[in-house]
Amino acid sequence: MIAPLLPKPVLRGLHRVTDLREGGNATRYLVRSGCEWRMLPTHFAVDADGRLLMVRLTPADIADSTGALPVLKALKQRWPWVKHLFAEGAYDRRQLLDKAAFLDFVVEVVRRLAGQ
Repeated sequence: MIAPLLPKPVLRGLHRVTDLREGGNATRYLVRSGCEWRMLPTHFAVDADGRLLMVRLTPADIADSTGALPVLKALKQRWPWVKHLFAEGAYDRRQLLDKAAFLDFVVEVVRRLAGQ
């Protein structure tokens, strides 16, 4: 029913790599679940607008920066055009930043403001 309302593929320039049906599915999940983590499919992740791109759950005994290493590789494979990542202070670790640089990512660690 909504197929006629979707944009047509472009003839020149960058070609669509995302399946529009998956975008519709993601929208339906957000509307239905109110973005509950348990209901969000594992193949969605966050873009520049703050939408989730990828989630990886690890046991509590694995540090956040260590658990992020496989995510970097998966991001590079699935979304090769992503270049800039934002991270909190827990991810400011040499091993993670070295791996990110090796994969051609720029990681910007966002620090808390004084008094927060």
